[in-house]
Amino acid sequence: MQRKWVIGLGNPGKKYESTRHNVGFRVLERLAKGLDVKIDKEKHQSLYVRTEVQGVQLTLIMPQTFMNLSGEAAAAWKRRDGLEPETELLVLYDDMDLPLGKLRFRLKGTAGSHNGMASLVELLGGTAFQRLRLGIGKPEDPALWADYVTQKFTPDEKPVLEDMLARAAQKTLAWVASESTGEKLVSEMNR
Repeated sequence: MQRKWVIGLGNPGKKYESTRHNVGFRVLERLAKGLDVKIDKEKHQSLYVRTEVQGVQLTLIMPQTFMNLSGEAAAAWKRRDGLEPETELLVLYDDMDLPLGKLRFRLKGTAGSHNGMASLVELLGGTAFQRLRLGIGKPEDPALWADYVTQKFTPDEKPVLEDMLARAAQKTLAWVASESTGEKLVSEMNR
């Protein structure tokens, strides 16, 4: 049976659950609800659930290491469960370089200014893993960026956020079911 893993990035705990940095977790929660499963098992410094979707063994993972150490959990899944990042992994994470609501799928890439992604790149041993970037926008002043990602969305932003979470969950399921690779997959996912 084909295996795929989806890691959503975020910070554990009630304090962070509705913040901009936690949109990766929120997409996973939406996916789990739609699949009628709960992400409530513990393994490799993560909460996770394993289920089957269209003949694919799917593991949804929420690292509990805090954002900047997300790579520790991902590396444990690679080392102990045989995860092949280049072909079997999709990472969902917030991206300040995209406007709120914008989604962008990539086969690989740098971490940019995202510390959680930097941890994954370092501990997975490279940039060759698929990712779905979830746009959260950013303030113009770089001095505000660190606080911005740990803030909650404003009431005006919530409709755009909800639409983005729904589309990201749909695209993640499409990725799970897809047999496409390379640029064809990029084209399909970015439609």
